[in-house]
Amino acid sequence: MNEEFLKRYTQQRILKQKQNKRSIKEEMTSIGRARAVTSLQDQIYHYILDETHMDFRRKFNPLAANRRDTPKRKKKRKQISPAISQPVKMDADKRQINQDNNLNVTNEELRDYMK
Repeated sequence: MNEEFLKRYTQQRILKQKQNKRSIKEEMTSIGRARAVTSLQDQIYHYILDETHMDFRRKFNPLAANRRDTPKRKKKRKQISPAISQPVKMDADKRQINQDNNLNVTNEELRDYMK
């Protein structure tokens, strides 16, 4: 009776160990897949962020007029507008000059110049 009990017990124990190993393997696989998807999404996000250029010269007006404009708001908008639009225009102009003249400066060249 003891031998039969031991055989059954060890067989059940082996089956439980195999099931545990399978469940651990499945869990590790699902974690790996989730990490891969997250990493891919992060890489796509940063690629899009780096490669997307926006030109605000004509379409961008953060202080656009609305129905409830008062004379005070209009005056404020006129004062602030050049301060906002000038850097945006300059950045777009710089980008255009770089593209037209095929100017590319690497970080190493910049560091050497700054020394």
